[in-house]
Amino acid sequence: MSCLKVFLVISTLLIQNSSSYKILIIFPTGSYSHQRPQQAVSEGLLEAGHQLTILTPNPIKTTNPNVTQVDIKFTYEYLKMFDLSASIDAYEMLSLVATYFTRMTDGLMNHKEFADIVKNVRNEKYDAVIIEALPHFPLFTAKEIFNTTLIGLVTLEMMPMFHRGLGNVIHPILHPSFFTDVPKNPTLWERIGIIHFLIYEMYWEKYDLFPACDSLIKKYFPETSKTSAELAQSLDFVIEGVTPVLGNVRPIVPNTVQVGSLHIKEPKELPSSLKSYLDNSKNGVIYLSFGSNVKSAHLKPEIRKTIMDTLRKLNYDILWKYENDTIEGKPDNVRIEKWLPQIDLLAHPKIKLFITQGGLQSMDETLARGVPVVVIPFFADQDTNAQKMESYGMGKRLDVNHLTVESFEKTILEVINDPK
Repeated sequence: MSCLKVFLVISTLLIQNSSSYKILIIFPTGSYSHQRPQQAVSEGLLEAGHQLTILTPNPIKTTNPNVTQVDIKFTYEYLKMFDLSASIDAYEMLSLVATYFTRMTDGLMNHKEFADIVKNVRNEKYDAVIIEALPHFPLFTAKEIFNTTLIGLVTLEMMPMFHRGLGNVIHPILHPSFFTDVPKNPTLWERIGIIHFLIYEMYWEKYDLFPACDSLIKKYFPETSKTSAELAQSLDFVIEGVTPVLGNVRPIVPNTVQVGSLHIKEPKELPSSLKSYLDNSKNGVIYLSFGSNVKSAHLKPEIRKTIMDTLRKLNYDILWKYENDTIEGKPDNVRIEKWLPQIDLLAHPKIKLFITQGGLQSMDETLARGVPVVVIPFFADQDTNAQKMESYGMGKRLDVNHLTVESFEKTILEVINDPK
C-alpha cells in the first residue's frame, strides 16, 4: 500500500472520503480504557463510509451495516489473574506484561472465530489492518497473511521497542519507558537507575518476552519465518494515543503521529438522580475512581480504611465508583455507584476534585474538563502520569504504600484550595 493510501485511511478520522476501504481491526486487550480510543477511531472510519471487521471485547453500539464485530470479552478474564489493586513496580510490571500477553494470545488463537479471521481461512482481502501496538506479536503476522499495511494504534505511550522499530529517537532520560517514573530534575543516582531499567528492559525483551512469543508463532503460524523481534519492527504507521502535554516530547518520524484525547466528546446530560445529587451539593463534590482495572473493593483493608477515615473528615460530598453494593463503615458523606459516566460527570461545575489512579484516559478527561487531581498510582504508566500532572501543576500525587489520613487530607485540601 502506498504512503498516499495510508494517509487517506488515517485522514478519514477528520474528513469524509469518497473512497471506501476494507479494514480489519484487531484490538484484543480486555480493558475498557484501552478500547475507548479504538472505538473513537472505528466510529470515525464508519462515519466516513469504510467497511470494518473489528475483533474486540467491547463492541461499539451501532446499526451501521458496514461493520462486522467479533466479541472477545473473555479476554477480560486474563487481567483477573493479577492483583492490580496493589502497587506494582516497573520490574514486576515487565514480568506481568510477558505473562499476560502470551496467555491472552494463546487463548485468542483457541477461539475459533477469532483464529479463522486472523489466519484468513476465508481468503478475505483487506486494504489495511489496524492492530493494538502492544506485545502480542504473533498477531502481527496479519501483515504477511493479508499482504497489506499494518497500522498500529496504542492508547498509551508506545513501549521503547516500538519506537526503535519505527526509527524514533530513544533517550533513557528524555524519552524513558512509560514504566519509569522520571523526576523533573533527576539526581545522578536516579539517572543511573533509569538507565539500569532501560538495559534490563532490553534484556527482558530478548530473553523473556520474545522467546515466549516465538513459541506461539511456531505453534499457530508455522508458515511464517518471522520472529517476534522482527514483527515488533513491522508496523508501517502508528497512531500513538497520547498528547505531547502528557507524553514525552520527542522528535518523531513521519510514520508516527501523536493524537491524544481521541475519545473526548461534548458532555452529555447526566442521569436525573446523579444530576440532582450534584446540583444539590452544598459545598461541592469530590469524585473518586480508580478506573476499570483497579477495583476499590479489592484494595487492602488498611488502605480502604485510610481512604474512608479521610473522606469522613471532609466537608464535601463524595462520589465513589465502587464495585460492591455496600461498604462496611461507609461515611455519611459518601455515595457509592458501581458505574459512572466519568467524562460527562467531570464536566459538572460542582466537581471540585478528581481522586484517580492516573490512567491515561482519566488524565485526558480531567484535562479536557479542567478538574484538578490527586493521583494515587498503582501500576504501568500511572506513576509516570502522576509525576507529569504534579510537575505541570495540575494536581498532586501520593504513594499508596505510604498513605495516611493526615497526608491524604492535607493533599486533598491543598489541591482544592489552591487557586492555580
